[in-house]
Amino acid sequence: DDDAASKTQDVNKSRWYRTAKNYWEDEQNCPPTVNGVLGGYASISDMDLVASQQFLSELKSKRPSFRTTGGVCVDCGAGIGRISKGLLLPLGFK
Repeated sequence: DDDAASKTQDVNKSRWYRTAKNYWEDEQNCPPTVNGVLGGYASISDMDLVASQQFLSELKSKRPSFRTTGGVCVDCGAGIGRISKGLLLPLGFK
């Protein structure tokens, strides 16, 4: 019945979020380093930052009023500040 399926889906969703939370909070799994927050793929950090810069440039070309340097922005990644340090601060954001 639909009610039972909905409850099963809620239980599975809760389990998925709990498992993810436990993974990211355990420093054995995810140390507070670039390698840790990228799941062992620290080698892609520079590529990721370059791609993010390109994304902002493309966005700026399509929406000239979009500000891609200076000003204030929020980094909601909840990591170790990799994006703030490697992308946003060099662009002059506070």
